Amino acid sequence: MRIVTDKMLALTTALLVGMSASHAEGSAQARAPLATKGAPASVSPKPAAKAPVQKKPARRRAASARVFVPPPPPTVPVTTPLTFMSGMPIELLSEQDLIRQRQQTDEQLRKARVAARQNEQWGGEKKERAELFVSLYKEGVVSRRELEGAQREASQAEIDLTDARLKMTDLERDMKKIDSRLKQLAESRVKAPPAQPSARKATKKAQAKKGA
Repeated sequence: MRIVTDKMLALTTALLVGMSASHAEGSAQARAPLATKGAPASVSPKPAAKAPVQKKPARRRAASARVFVPPPPPTVPVTTPLTFMSGMPIELLSEQDLIRQRQQTDEQLRKARVAARQNEQWGGEKKERAELFVSLYKEGVVSRRELEGAQREASQAEIDLTDARLKMTDLERDMKKIDSRLKQLAESRVKAPPAQPSARKATKKAQAKKGA
């Protein structure tokens, strides 16, 4: 009887242990979906947005800030005759101005004569060269382009010679006017009557004679 009781107790214990194990397993399976459902899904972190780079305002070009300054007016050369510089005719100039103008005109005239002689010599050489090129072109020695170039140089030399001669003629005419005006001033100075003594000096002389 005791043996049967022990066997029944062991069987009952085994049943209780099996029931508790199955109950624990069922509880674990029931909690698993809840844990999966409630747990937040892992989300990969988004990359941090780059801060927009503020572009620095472009500097104004230095050229825009520059102010255009007009060039100064052309200066009148010192060697320019006073008649053309001031616009006054020779008759209204003083004797000192005329002397100074004559010196300047004489210097310009000497330079103009030298330039005219040089242009005359240069023009003669260019003219002879152009005439020679005409015959050489007919013989086929030079090309038509070379012939036309020699003829252009001869024409330009003739123009330069004409300009130099005109300038020399104008300066010679100015020199004659200046000399004529200086001569008039010298003659008028010689012909001028002597200065009359002042009334005060005449009175003193009269009183001195009376006292004597």
